[in-house]
Amino acid sequence: PVDFRLKNLCQDGDLKITGQRLHSVRIRETMEAAISASGYRNKKGRMGAHRGIGVANMMLNAGLLFSSAFVRVNEDATVTILTAITDHGTGNLTALCQIAAEVLGVPLERVQVASQDSDTSPPDTGSIASRTVFDSGNAVRLAAEDVRVQLCKIAADTLNCAPEDIVLLDGQAYHRDFPDDRLSFAQLVGIAFYAGQGPLLGRGSFLASAPYERLPGPGFGEHPPATFMFGTHVAEVEVDPITGRVTVLDYVACHDVGQVINQTGIEGQVEGGVVQGIGCGLYERLVVKDGRILNPSFVDYQIPTALDVPRINALFVQEPDPAGPFGAKGIGEPPYMPPMPAIANAIFDAVGARVTELPITPERLWRALRAGHPTESRSG
Repeated sequence: PVDFRLKNLCQDGDLKITGQRLHSVRIRETMEAAISASGYRNKKGRMGAHRGIGVANMMLNAGLLFSSAFVRVNEDATVTILTAITDHGTGNLTALCQIAAEVLGVPLERVQVASQDSDTSPPDTGSIASRTVFDSGNAVRLAAEDVRVQLCKIAADTLNCAPEDIVLLDGQAYHRDFPDDRLSFAQLVGIAFYAGQGPLLGRGSFLASAPYERLPGPGFGEHPPATFMFGTHVAEVEVDPITGRVTVLDYVACHDVGQVINQTGIEGQVEGGVVQGIGCGLYERLVVKDGRILNPSFVDYQIPTALDVPRINALFVQEPDPAGPFGAKGIGEPPYMPPMPAIANAIFDAVGARVTELPITPERLWRALRAGHPTESRSG
C-alpha cells in the first residue's frame, strides 16, 4: 500500500471539507523519510515467517483559540514569563523560556516562568490539544518582542542612533555598524528602571486563526485552524501464531514539526507518544460490567513496560511554518495517533489476520487466526 498512498497524498492547496485550503503540507516528506529509515522496501516480503511491517500516516490541526502572556524584566536583569500554561511533564515551559530568550538575546538560564493560576495569569485556552508551543509560544514571542522594542529604544537613545540600528545579541546591545560600543542587558535594565521609562513589561496576545475564505455553513467552528501537522510511523512486529502474542521489534516515527525548539523535549514527546500508542494498540483494555470497572489496578489493566518497548527512531522534518514561533508547529498528540494502525497493518502483513477492535490482545488475535484467516507470513 505504500506506493498507493504516495500517489494519493494530500498537498498544498487541497480543500478540506470546510472549504479551507491546506498549507505547509509535509506528509510526503515524512512518509519518504520513515520508509527510508525503516528499510521498508528492503524488508517487505523478506522478513520471514510470522514477521511483518506496517505503515500509518497522520494529520492533525495545529492552533486552537486564544493565548496571551506577559514578559517582565526584573531589576536583576532576569526575565519572568507570566502565563496560565502548565507543564504536564512535556517540557513546554522550557520551550517558552527558549522563545523569550531567543527574542531578547539573553542566556536561557536568565529566563523563568512564574508559578501562577488562572485567577492571576493572563488568559489562555490551556495546555491542551497540541497547542502550547504554537499558540502560547506565539503569545510569549509577541510579549518578548514588545520588550525588545523598548530595549532597542533605550539603547538607541543612549548610543545616539535609530532603534532599527540596534542589535540585541548574547546579552549585549550595540549599533550594527559600531559593535565595539556596547551596553550590557543589565545596563539597559538599570537605565530603564532608574533613568528611563520605568520597569520593562511586554504584552502578547495571539489568536491562531483567521476567517474562512468562504463560510462552511452551520455546524462548523467560527474559525479554521492556523496550520496542520503530519507524520508517518513504520512498525515491525513478530506474531506467535500459537498464542496470538505480538512483539514490536522496531519502530520509526517521523513527524513534521515546522522547526524544533527543544530537541530533547521533542524526542521525549515522540517516544512517549509511541509507547502510549503501543499500549492502546496491544495492552490497555478497560473491562466494564454493569457500570463497574473490573480491572481498576495496574495488576489487571496492562500498560507496556520497558521490556515491551522496541527501539524508537524519532525523525523530524524541519520546514519552518510561517505561522509558528520561529517556525514551530505542535507535537503533543501526533505521536500517539499512528501506532495503532501501523501495528495492525504489520500484524496483517505478518499473519494475514485483520483485527479491527482495540487493543489487539493475544486472545482477539488468536480467535481471528482460528476463524479461518491465514497464519503464514505475507512477508515471506
